[in-house]
Amino acid sequence: MGDWNEDKFLEDAVNIQGETESLLRLAYPNSRIKVKLFSHKRDLDEQNELVQSGASKSSISLHNFGAAVDYQIFIDGKYQQAKTEKTLRPYKILGGVAKKYNMFWGWDFDSGHIATHRFVSDFLLDHPKEANKESVKDWYTMNADTTKLSYKPTMNVLD
Repeated sequence: MGDWNEDKFLEDAVNIQGETESLLRLAYPNSRIKVKLFSHKRDLDEQNELVQSGASKSSISLHNFGAAVDYQIFIDGKYQQAKTEKTLRPYKILGGVAKKYNMFWGWDFDSGHIATHRFVSDFLLDHPKEANKESVKDWYTMNADTTKLSYKPTMNVLD
């Protein structure tokens, strides 16, 4: 697919935010709607902190490449946590908009997450220059001997 264009991705993410708000206003008439884009790019140290705190299970993420964003949805000032079918419903609308942009939606287990790909390994295959970044090489070196089997596809791309 060539060079990674983070600016285009972020532009699409903002458009997804706006379109989702518009659709939610139709789905929830007479309600105050706010879709907040709250997390975009983070470095590997931040990613590690999230793993240590239990907020993430992955030591490398599409967020580390600026290829993922997280959203929070508020209806009448209440954060929709996506823990019940009722509070997941707005995120299904978000997911539908994201799919229109050919994005991956994190389903019910990570309902506010939108990314270019489901897996880091797929992203790296499509954008091989990103695999040559110093931070990615450092991650590989730190994890080459101890990483979980679930990282094997990413490790294979980086080999």
